[in-house]
Parts: sequence; C-alpha cells; structure tokens
Amino acid sequence: MRDDEEVVLEEVRYTAEDLFPDYIEKETPIDDDLQNKVQPQGANPFLNVKPPAVKVEEKPQKKSKKKENIQVKAITYLKTLKYFNYKNSVYYAKVVESGIEKYLDISSGDFEAFILESYMSDPAGPISMMNLKSILIVIKSYAKSNSSPIQSITRFGVINGELVWNLGFQNRNCVIINTDSVRIGSPGDVLLVCNEKTKPIEKIEFSSSGISSCEMFLDLFGITYGVERHWILMTLVSYLFAEISTPILYLHGPAGSGKTTLASALKAVFDPNVGEFLHNNALELALTLDRSGIVFFDNFSSLSNSISDQFCLSYSSGSYTKKRNYSDTETIEISMKCPLILTSVTIPRLNQDFKARCAFIKIEPKQVLKSELEIKSELELLLPYVRGELCNLACTILKNYQKFQPLGIKRHADFDLIGQAYFEAIGFSSNIYRQFLEALKTSESTEMVKRSDPLNDLLLLMETHQVCAFTMSELYNYLLATSDDTSNYPINSANFAKLIKNNAPLLYNAGLLILCGTKKLNGHQYIAVNLASVVDRTSLILNYDLERLKIDPTYVSEVFPKIKAAQTLSLGIPTDLF
Repeated sequence: MRDDEEVVLEEVRYTAEDLFPDYIEKETPIDDDLQNKVQPQGANPFLNVKPPAVKVEEKPQKKSKKKENIQVKAITYLKTLKYFNYKNSVYYAKVVESGIEKYLDISSGDFEAFILESYMSDPAGPISMMNLKSILIVIKSYAKSNSSPIQSITRFGVINGELVWNLGFQNRNCVIINTDSVRIGSPGDVLLVCNEKTKPIEKIEFSSSGISSCEMFLDLFGITYGVERHWILMTLVSYLFAEISTPILYLHGPAGSGKTTLASALKAVFDPNVGEFLHNNALELALTLDRSGIVFFDNFSSLSNSISDQFCLSYSSGSYTKKRNYSDTETIEISMKCPLILTSVTIPRLNQDFKARCAFIKIEPKQVLKSELEIKSELELLLPYVRGELCNLACTILKNYQKFQPLGIKRHADFDLIGQAYFEAIGFSSNIYRQFLEALKTSESTEMVKRSDPLNDLLLLMETHQVCAFTMSELYNYLLATSDDTSNYPINSANFAKLIKNNAPLLYNAGLLILCGTKKLNGHQYIAVNLASVVDRTSLILNYDLERLKIDPTYVSEVFPKIKAAQTLSLGIPTDLF
C-alpha cells in the first residue's frame, strides 16, 4: 500500500450472537399471527413456562326476582273482606282476630292497626305510613260501592223475626228468642255494641218459668199493688221487643221510699250499669241514649221542653243528626231509641206530649226497711231466675201478641199488644189488661190532679157528691172560701174556667166528668159528675142520658136546674137565674 493512499475503514456492526454463538440461545421465529393470539392469564412473561390450563365452568346466571309491591298485595287482600254500612254513613270491615269475629270501622285507628299488624312480618312489608294512607283511600272507595246494610244492637234488637239480647261479651254471645226456643248464640252479621257501658251478663237460669221469681223480686221492694206489679213486669218484658215503643217508666214518691234502689234493680235485670247524668246538651244526651241499653235518670226536679222532646224521640225511635267532623256535606245519624227509667220525689210540670208517653208508678215508703247490703245480696240470687223467667215469657208472648188489637185507651198502641199477650201468657184473660190500663190511667191522672191545688180541691169536693151544678164564678168563690191554701189559685174566675177546660181530660181520667152547657147571664152552666156514682157510665142516678149530655150543651142547660134543685151541696147559686 502506498503511503499516499487513503485507507478507508468500513464500520462493521457485530451482535452478541456473532461474538458468543455458543452462549446465546437462538430465539424462535416470531409468528405473524402472534398478535391475534390471547396469552392465557397466569403466564409469566419472564419464564418460558406455561402453567397448566384451568378449565373455567360458566354458571348459568339467575334472573333477579322483582320485589312484590306491598300496596298491591294489601289492597288485593283487603278487597276479599266483607264490608257493611250502617245507615250509609259508617263503613265496617268484617275481620277475624284471635279467632273472634270483629267489625272494624274502616275510618278508625283499629282498622289501621289491623292492616299494619297483618303485614308486619311479611317479606314484602312492613307497610309505611305513606303506603297505609294510599291503601285506605282505595279501600274506603271500594267499601262505599261494595257494602251491605248492617244493624247495630246496643242491648236489644230484632234479627229475622228473632229477639236478640246482647250479653256484652267479646265472643258476641247473645240470647236469641224465637217462637219455639230461647238459646245462647251468635246473631250473625250485626254490630254488637261492646264498650265501657256494656257490662257482661254471666248468670241466666233459662230453666225457670212462670213469674214466681219476678214476684219475689217485686216483694223485695215492697211493690204489692197488683196494677203496679204487673205493669212493671210488662214493661220489663217489653224491653226485649226492641221494635215496640215501650212506655217511659216514671217512678215517683217521697224521699226514702226506695225509688232509686228499685230503678237500679230494674235496669240491672238486662243492663247492669249505674244511672246516668242528665245532660242539658242535646248532643251529649243523644250520645248517652245511643250508647246505653237502658237509661236511668235519677231524682230530677224539672224538665226543659227540649229535654222532654228528646225523651219523646227515645220513645218513638227518633234520631239526632249532626255534621261529620271536617266535612261540609257528610252527616252522622245518632239513634236515640232507648228504654227510659226516671225518678223524682214529685212529678214536675210536664208537657202533654211527654206525659202521654209515660207510665207513672207511685212508690210508697216501706213498713219494713232492709239495708242496701241485704237487698244487694238477695238480688244476686234472684236476678238469674228473673232473667230466665222474662226470656221464657217473651218467647210465649212472641207467639201470640200479633193477634191482638190496640185498645186506644193510652198512647201505647203497640204496647197494648204486649200487655194483652202478657196476661194470656200468665194464665189470665187478655181482657184484664184493659182493666189494668184504666186503673193505671185513673191513678196517674189522680196524681197529676193532686199537683194542682184548685183541681185537687175540686176532686176532693166531688168525692162526697154524685152530681153538682154550678157556674164557674160560683165554684171559684166557693173553693176560695173553703180551701186551706189558695196561693196557687188563678187570679179570677175566667182563668179558673180556662184551667178546668184545659184539664178536663185529666179530670175525666181521675173520675170526674165536666159537662158544659149554654151561656146564661152570669156565664156558662156546668155539671160535674162523679163517675164512681154512675152505675154503668151510661146514665146518671137521676136517669138522665149521660152520652147526650156529653155532646149537647142545650141538653146540659135543660137538665141543669133539675140537678141544682136536687143536689145536697149549696154553692150559693140564685134560683131565679134559671
């Protein structure tokens, strides 16, 4: 090589494989499809060791079950219940709790509690208060269009012609009376009132018959007069006939005569609770009558016209209507049909409508007194037998009472049927009831007359005379001169005449007939007749036509001077006036 030649060195690149061929492992050729292959999980990229393949079993996926809607479930169940309506104002659901049938007001807290408790342990529950509100809205709407009428019984009712007496038990046991038997049982679909005022009755002796225990019961209180005894028993048995208007039993008599004790015992026969407080508020009184089996008001001295009117409603199956709370259109009807027992020392001034609905029984002081403890002890023994006798008596009366007719002597037309059947059931003629009714009417009227000094003085005057002829001015002056107390007399004869005229029916019932003739110079001519002196009430002792005298004033004036001339009583009437 020449010195001037340029030596050009070519750079040669060597790899580790070229330099150390014995020590470097040759790589396998790269597969073009390697990127399309999936390397199994678990392979170590640094070691050329492949772990054994693990077969993964694919489990079938379960479809998740959708949770059931609790509202839909509850509504579906509640629609299977039976619903009832009471006078289209209150709706009830029939449910079973602890094996006992119950009728729950769907607007009450008890029904809400029933729904909540029913789904407390349900997998889809519990029910929230918001859900409960939605459920109640649906059920209330459903009940209004899918409910049946239902009857409510506090103590007494009639179901399918059978008499029902609610005994006040949670198991709904009642005494059921038909024309063939008396039994204990359930009356079916009916609301049975069972509250703090409904005391259960446990002891009844159905094996007893007749009225011997009832008579012992009345003997215990010194009720010996036949009219009073049978009237009280007729009233008691009539309580079981809920659809018949029962006279208001009014007991009156002096302090210490036993009125309160007797009234409490009469109430205890069918409804053993204490007496009630007489409310002046119309709504409170209506609620008391609605929630009670028999109401007993003790020792009142006066009655307002409004209270008297409400008592009349209790006699005639009336009701009190009020607006439902928080509503402008819905109303609630409160039933006021309820037997009444009243007591007072004297009979206060009462309006005629109320008096016509009452049966007045005077209670006299007893000769032999018993302590309340003795009476209570004897009552506990007697009451089961008294109840049994009255139930069996009601069974017999139920067979026959509809064959009788009202008598029209007093206002109690339907009660007349019970009275006539009662006497037939105890072995007497049904005609005796008419005699008892007239005797009671006379007794009541006499007591009423005695409350008025002028009327009482007139009645006493006529007790010793058969017939008396007079003008009102002459009679008025005579009574003023002979009376011991004239403080309650009218101020003049004209007002006295009005008093006699207004109370003529009362005087007639007490046995005194007042006949009015034509008007003369000093006023109308009157003839008073003591009916006890009339042999058959068709002719006077002087053989004048009594029936014609009742309707013909001219005939009264024609007979007037003849009676005046024959009468033994002189009222100072001048003879030259006739």
